[in-house]
Amino acid sequence: MIEDELSEIRRGCESQIPMSRVVTAIPAMLRVELEVTPYRKIIVCLMFPEDYPHQPILVELESKHLAPKLLEGLTKVID
Repeated sequence: MIEDELSEIRRGCESQIPMSRVVTAIPAMLRVELEVTPYRKIIVCLMFPEDYPHQPILVELESKHLAPKLLEGLTKVID
């Protein structure tokens, strides 16, 4: 099941979201970079628990240039 979802993301993400790049797509984790400019770049990590989809996905946002408070707020919205 998760493999099907990851395959769908690999096929559609970069074509449907112009500034995105799938870095990693394995059953344990999905990592996608979203870059508007070098200073407006965010990395989205989605970690899948062993019993996914019965447990929620863990979301982590990373950025070298965006404020940690902004990343925390975005993570709360996503959750």
